[in-house]
Amino acid sequence: MQDISLLYGLGIKFILVPGEHVQVDKLLAEKGREPKYVGRYRITDPDSLKAAMDLAGRIRLMIEAKLSPGPSLCGIRRHREKGRLHSNVSVASGNFLAAKERGVVEGIHYEVTGEVQKVDVHRIRERLDNDSIVILSNLGYSSSGSVLNCKYAM
Repeated sequence: MQDISLLYGLGIKFILVPGEHVQVDKLLAEKGREPKYVGRYRITDPDSLKAAMDLAGRIRLMIEAKLSPGPSLCGIRRHREKGRLHSNVSVASGNFLAAKERGVVEGIHYEVTGEVQKVDVHRIRERLDNDSIVILSNLGYSSSGSVLNCKYAM
């Protein structure tokens, strides 16, 4: 995170996409639950979704905490943009992924596993243009307001 903070201080823009499937599997194993996969898709049951949501929040908070001290630019000329020095790091996350339920495929119900339908590139660019590092999680949102656990591959 220090390297990201340093590069951010020099004007580089970032979108962080933290993976969490290994941690979800670990949380489920701690509860005595076996993760279920069919090919490259997790069958996301309510326990798996809760674990994914909890982890997404924890990971986001950890990233924010690690980036909050700002870049260590001792002896390095700081990047100036819009008349101000970058002294701390702004982090943004949001509902950038529109998704739909994977549904039933070849007789297998994927429960709350989602497929990304659209990435809101405009709003992501707005955050980047406002000097934020964007965190993009694997959670997508359906048109009915449901949270879905998605794969990034579209």
